[in-house]
Amino acid sequence: MDPFEFTLGVGVRASVLLGLTALALFVLRRAPAAARQAVAVTGMAGALALPLLTRALPRWELVMLPAATVRSAAAEASAAAAVDNAIGWAALAWGAMAALFLARLAFGMSRVAGCARRGTEAAGEPWAGEIAGAARKLGLHRIPRVVLSCEVKLPMTAGLHEPVVFLPADAARWSSERLELVLLHELAHVKRRDWLAVMVAEICVASWWFHPLAWLVGRSIRRDAELAADDLVLDAGARPSVYAAHLLSIVRSLRDAREFAPALPMGGWSDLDARLRALLGRRSPGPSPWWGRVIAAALCGLAVALATVRSTHASGPEPTCPNARRAWHAAR
Repeated sequence: MDPFEFTLGVGVRASVLLGLTALALFVLRRAPAAARQAVAVTGMAGALALPLLTRALPRWELVMLPAATVRSAAAEASAAAAVDNAIGWAALAWGAMAALFLARLAFGMSRVAGCARRGTEAAGEPWAGEIAGAARKLGLHRIPRVVLSCEVKLPMTAGLHEPVVFLPADAARWSSERLELVLLHELAHVKRRDWLAVMVAEICVASWWFHPLAWLVGRSIRRDAELAADDLVLDAGARPSVYAAHLLSIVRSLRDAREFAPALPMGGWSDLDARLRALLGRRSPGPSPWWGRVIAAALCGLAVALATVRSTHASGPEPTCPNARRAWHAAR
């Protein structure tokens, strides 16, 4: 398979997968946020894995295209040179932009790691009791590090194997009620492993930076991560009105919710209205969370199917002219 055919084929397959993922998110717009996020992460992971799957999985040829038209050797050479030149420039632009996005992500991760090293461990009373109490309410057995830092302006979480919860330095002056609600929200991210979902979204957006559906689905993953964490806070016994009031107060005090790209900040202005409506409003019953798992499994199967299918040319009649016959056999 030549590079042009491979690149074009992977791009078309990724567009189909991301388009169906966006359609599924629209259908599940009233479903629980956790179900929507599972669908979005599956679609993004599938789009990210398509180049590797296309190379690794066996081919299943599907006859879809008419036979190629036989052209002269000069025309073939000219067209091949033009295509190779276009592919070279497109690959260079694609790779350069992807490298910039990945460098930005790596820089954000280094800032998070540095912030964790320079921060002050939240230990002693009342921290130990509050952290243990919030973890117990969520059923979280392994308690992550909680760090106070003057470098963050609002609570956030980062890390998978050794997650860290970051709190702003003025959290020491928070009321016991606010501290408990914030810890419940951040530990909910740890329990759900939302950082891994965000990393999948960030890497996929970096790889498919030119694709608007990648940005759309990636933003949905972050938004639904916050909504799903809010749901766990309410399940732990928090009153919606009290939690919404504290969330609004915290968001009002922030300046830049995307200061650390790979982290999960507790709030932002862009999604605040939707979160408050979800906390305070009565939503009509939507699709069952079971549908989210079904659609996620279907997207996994679709990604594998798209990676194995190859379109091929239908056989056409053999030319009668000797020169054309030789070119026809060479093309096949």
